[in-house]
Amino acid sequence: MIRTLHERVGRNIIRTQALESSLKTLLPFIQHNEEHCLAGLDERRKKFIRKTLGELMKGFEASNKSPSEQFSAYLAKIVTDRNNLVHHFHQIHGGTAAESIMGCREVIDRLDHQFNDVKALERIVSEILLEILRALRDITFANTEDYEDFAVLCQKFETALAKINATHCTKTLHDPA
Repeated sequence: MIRTLHERVGRNIIRTQALESSLKTLLPFIQHNEEHCLAGLDERRKKFIRKTLGELMKGFEASNKSPSEQFSAYLAKIVTDRNNLVHHFHQIHGGTAAESIMGCREVIDRLDHQFNDVKALERIVSEILLEILRALRDITFANTEDYEDFAVLCQKFETALAKINATHCTKTLHDPA
């Protein structure tokens, strides 16, 4: 049971890092004052490399054209959950997990909920990015010599996204049947 708990912690940390990476890729495309999203893309990308998840989430929220308190709370919860996982897990859950099998299962359930929240948001971010890439392919690079290269890039991203979504399951190898 403890091994499963440890796997869940690692899985959630890695998935949150994947979300960070997706946001670092997406935000330079959607946060700009340029006439075209490709203008100055490298410089904007460099600005996001060292940003924390909290900073990236604020940028993502600021890019939302129809903000809501519910969406803001959802993003804030993901950041808080991640920070608690990375910086305060033992302090918050260490005693509960060690007390009993039920306590351990309770913490595992919380980690599964956290994982599913992060997974859902990462999927949204990746789908937005995929739509941007498709639009660039079909509009910006249409009828140009770069179209085929961009089409291959889009296909590779679609394939990678499908693999990621297929391999990041909620359960681990050591879950009881």
